Amino acid sequence: MEKTITPVEEVEEKYRHSGVVVYIFDQKGRILVTRERHDKETAFERGALRKPDQLGIYTETREDGENWQTAFIRGVEEEFGLDKERCSQLFRLDPDNSYLGEALFREGVLATVIQIKCVDTKRFLKEVEPKEELDVIGFLPVPFLRKAEKNIRYGVKRTLNELIGSNEFGKMAEEDVIPLNKDSLELLDINNK
Repeated sequence: MEKTITPVEEVEEKYRHSGVVVYIFDQKGRILVTRERHDKETAFERGALRKPDQLGIYTETREDGENWQTAFIRGVEEEFGLDKERCSQLFRLDPDNSYLGEALFREGVLATVIQIKCVDTKRFLKEVEPKEELDVIGFLPVPFLRKAEKNIRYGVKRTLNELIGSNEFGKMAEEDVIPLNKDSLELLDINNK
């Protein structure tokens, strides 16, 4: 996985779509798993290639001119019904380990891959209000996703396979983590380090 951030202009020139892939871990090291709720008419919207009932994780497609941080925050509000204040209360990031890199989600689609920690899973599961595109299944162990491989979105499977075995995947500091918000996400811009 490439530890760079491609400028928005270059992404728009080289790729059909781009977005963010977010592995949300709980404090036991389990990953938030979602299920696609698309019907056949919306399954291929914006090149998503989603099949109804496929398992996945939180992903969000960038809109024109949007950087990955803005897409991430917009998507959390849209997909989970969580406003910025609740995001900063529920999620933490590790400035040194949350940014994992960029990878091809699938042909022509570039993904920025990050990992964050949910510090209050009970509250998250109680307050989340999934919208039209997905259902929240819950926090499940990484081996579950590996075993359910045939029913996982292709791009999620692709990034997961790249990350398994890496020294950074699932590793976040217990201390020095910061509340998640647009400003803290800007700290992860690898080009500024």
